[in-house]
Amino acid sequence: MDRIDLAGKKIGRLTVVSFSHVKRTGSGATQHFWNCTCECGAEKKVDGCCLRRESTLSCGCLARERSTTHGLADRHPVYNVWLAMRRRCGNPRDKDYGGRGITVCDRWNDFAVFLADMGDRPTPDHTIERIENDKGYSPDNCKWATRAEQNENTRQTKLITFNGVTLSRGKWAKRLGIHGRTLRSRLDKLGWSVERALTTPAKAK
Repeated sequence: MDRIDLAGKKIGRLTVVSFSHVKRTGSGATQHFWNCTCECGAEKKVDGCCLRRESTLSCGCLARERSTTHGLADRHPVYNVWLAMRRRCGNPRDKDYGGRGITVCDRWNDFAVFLADMGDRPTPDHTIERIENDKGYSPDNCKWATRAEQNENTRQTKLITFNGVTLSRGKWAKRLGIHGRTLRSRLDKLGWSVERALTTPAKAK
């Protein structure tokens, strides 16, 4: 059987550099080994069959990291946040995430990297929030936020612009000292203009 040239190929973390040697097994079959360099800097001779099947993806560092990550995940509270994020983005039936193309960046396929990027939650009430709601999960688009802060950033949140300032209804109500239900009633039930709804003082109790 002719040897398949693998030189220059990138498989997982391994880059195939050159052919190394042939080894015969006890059954008379031959194995073709290749010199590879790993992203971590280590060198390793790998069976060509393992490279083609992608059953060997590193010098061994990947398995060690996964083992370490597994141990970390078993006891770290952020792990469940990471797991839930990946599940909803990987589910095409979830219309708010996987179903509308919200993805997790490749960098965060590794829990240890995700934890290093995001750090611990400030409090147990914090969970991960995307800054721009139509973009995926990545270090530059995510932060820890409370549930109330997240609710302000949902696609259903109605934004109001007045005098050049754009805020959610809840934030306008808080800024003006108006109860949220009052502001919502003025706009939705009574049909007031934005200006009237925001500039009319709340009735004194």
